[in-house]
Amino acid sequence: MTKYTKLVSLIAFGVLTLSGYTFYQQTTQAEKLSVELVSEEGEPDALDNLYFVGQVINMSANFNRGQTFEYSEGNITFIDNLPFLERVDYHFTRNMNRYTDDYRSFMRGKSRQPSNFAETEEHLVYTGMKSDVNWRVFNDNNLTISVLDKETTEEQDYEVVLNGGSNQSVTSTYVNYPSLTVVTQVLDDNILNNWFIYEFNLEEPQEELEPAVNFGSEFNTEHISFASNEDKTARFIPFRTMNVASTDEYGHADLIPGDYYAYDTQSGEIKAAPETDEDDENEYIVLSEENTLLIGRDLGDSIEWSRWDFDEESLSDIGASEMDTPTIGRGRVHYYDSLFNQGLQLIDGHLYAFEEGYSDDVSRSMNDDDYQNLDDVYHERMSRPQFQVIDMDTIDTVFSGYFTHGQEDESSNINLTLFDYGYSKFSN
Repeated sequence: MTKYTKLVSLIAFGVLTLSGYTFYQQTTQAEKLSVELVSEEGEPDALDNLYFVGQVINMSANFNRGQTFEYSEGNITFIDNLPFLERVDYHFTRNMNRYTDDYRSFMRGKSRQPSNFAETEEHLVYTGMKSDVNWRVFNDNNLTISVLDKETTEEQDYEVVLNGGSNQSVTSTYVNYPSLTVVTQVLDDNILNNWFIYEFNLEEPQEELEPAVNFGSEFNTEHISFASNEDKTARFIPFRTMNVASTDEYGHADLIPGDYYAYDTQSGEIKAAPETDEDDENEYIVLSEENTLLIGRDLGDSIEWSRWDFDEESLSDIGASEMDTPTIGRGRVHYYDSLFNQGLQLIDGHLYAFEEGYSDDVSRSMNDDDYQNLDDVYHERMSRPQFQVIDMDTIDTVFSGYFTHGQEDESSNINLTLFDYGYSKFSN
């Protein structure tokens, strides 16, 4: 009888918990907010490669718990509308959800950091340090490599010692099967040699790896910034050195861009970008996809583009793209890493530019005492994430638009913001 009493009590507890959760949702969501994509030019399907997680919140409401939503393959889904078990198992990075759904067995025991995964048409590759799944070995230098064949579901696993140093973290991995190029960073500001590239051959695995590139000794600086790149099959890895412009009383360095380079994953060569001048007041943009390298000179309202022939070490002009705003695609998106080009991605020959929001009144408002206007500008910037898509063959804009909330009440103070976004050639 006792066991039945325990069973009934357990079921009753579960019912009460779910009922309480449902009541909480109902009382903290006095209104259902909505999100819509507004196209100013072109068709919305130009954003089918885009995915992101965002939040819309009415700051004027008594209960201002934000409502989280996901944009994927052209569809907007509010997380609260998902089945309960999906909400419980939801990860705020779309690819992690997709990997868990499609390759659940492969994902067991692995970190859920996006930087630990690289995907191609045929394979899903995981590269992570032991410290990524066990905090007790934070200074360990053992790399775990797992490769899944999507068609056969066969998995290969490797354990490798990285001899560049301890306390390393994988920042990205590029796949040119059977070769892997792994970029790591030592998480210690006191170490000069803190960026490394390792090369690993899946058909000729080694138990230990020496760095193919030690950036600290190669460039005599710990200030290295890599280009953000969603294409993990790209041949080239762009990066740049950063120069110290000034240092404050607390030792914090103000960094400015130095020279631009690219690493060739096929030959192992590093070459400097031609005709880029660190004294130029305009910053440069370096993008890569497959065998393509593009260099852009940022002029604000436009970007002048050139194609970089890595082997010939030359540039050829391909035209200038008109940008929707003077800053779209060129601001920081993630504030806790050292990537550049965070708001720009080259996918299938198209440039995707993102900006959290823009207003012509920002510079004026920051320099006057009109705090109400400043608040209005902040609200506008937080409520219109913008995207622009440019065909890099013709340098024409094929899509321009923004996401906004669908509320018509102008008195409502509604914020719309994104906190995870990316692009993918692969879908469920």
